[in-house]
Amino acid sequence: MPDGSPVANYGFDVTPARLVSGLITERGVLEADGPSLAAAFPERAKQTNY
Repeated sequence: MPDGSPVANYGFDVTPARLVSGLITERGVLEADGPSLAAAFPERAKQTNY
């Protein structure tokens, strides 16, 4: 992108973790913690250290 281009990309947001209380996924609304993610995605939990 050339310097001075009048553009903004708001497609991505970095929200501080302390402000996230839930995650909306294809498997429902989950608590924002490792155990909840592991329970909702057991096939992936085997690959991580939750």
